Amino acid sequence: MSHEAPGARLTVVSAGKAWLDLCQALADLGLDEAGCAALGVRVVKLGLVWPLDVTFVRQACGGSAEVMVVEEKRPVIEDQIARLFYGRADAPALSGKTTPGGSALLSEVGVLDAAWCGAR
Repeated sequence: MSHEAPGARLTVVSAGKAWLDLCQALADLGLDEAGCAALGVRVVKLGLVWPLDVTFVRQACGGSAEVMVVEEKRPVIEDQIARLFYGRADAPALSGKTTPGGSALLSEVGVLDAAWCGAR
C-alpha cells in the first residue's frame, strides 16, 4: 500500500503510470499520506495487474465502503475486483470506468494524467 488509512471508507487501487498520475493528483490537491488517512482514503499500488493477488486485494479493499480503480485503457483491474467481490454481502461499491450508479467516470480512450485525475 502506498497510502495506508486504517478504517478507510474509500480504497483507490492503481498500478504503473496511472498510480504515478494518481499520486501527483493527490499531491496537487494538497493530500499527502496523512491527509488521505484523515479523509479515510487508502491508496493501493499493485505490482502485477494480471492475475491479481486475491488475498492481497481482499485485505487491501476489505472494510471499505467503496473501491475506486484508476487505470488507463481497458478495465483489467476493475473487472477482476468486480468478480472477486461479486455476490458477497460485504462487497464494497466499485467505481472506475463508471460510478456505482453507472455514470461515466474514467475513459477507456485518451490519456490519463495527473490534471485529469485531480479534476475527477
